[in-house]
Amino acid sequence: MAEETFWSYKMFKNSPKATISYRELARLYGMSVRSAQSYIKRDLQAGMIFKEHSSCFRWRKVSYYLTPLGYSHLHKDLMVPIAVQENSL
Repeated sequence: MAEETFWSYKMFKNSPKATISYRELARLYGMSVRSAQSYIKRDLQAGMIFKEHSSCFRWRKVSYYLTPLGYSHLHKDLMVPIAVQENSL
């Protein structure tokens, strides 16, 4: 099985919750709004994030949350085996 790409990881570097509009997301990644919508849709379908349905529609912002799968993809480079940590002491 091919590994999924986590497209919207930049939103979650500081918090497991991100409230953002598609326009802000497009600016963050330097892409079109349509591309931003497509990438969010891919991450939702892959199970990396989930969307809060009661988000504020007035400002067109939606709250997204990391799932455990998304969290593991976000932090997989930071995971170091315990044996390696013990040997480095």
